[in-house]
Amino acid sequence: MFMPRALFSPRDLFHNARNNLLLANQNLIDHLAFDIQTLPDEKSASDLVSYHMVMRLARSLLQQQGVSGCRWQFQIMQVPPLETPSESMTILVSPELQA
Repeated sequence: MFMPRALFSPRDLFHNARNNLLLANQNLIDHLAFDIQTLPDEKSASDLVSYHMVMRLARSLLQQQGVSGCRWQFQIMQVPPLETPSESMTILVSPELQA
């Protein structure tokens, strides 16, 4: 899941609910990435609360887009700043799920 850079306007200096929500979503994804990296070998990512929260976030984003009746999955990648993402940076790929 890629969370794009937020847009700003002068009104955002006083009330910035949309960007706060985007920031909270990105924070949730960062928490999942950290949890996966510190996960013991005998545990599965699907046991993590952060994994289930990110799945709900992904499902919610699909519903907002009006997507239904299709299969979907997401991946978590650890991409260093200013580098182009590659498949070797993937730390989690979810199973295919029904929208």
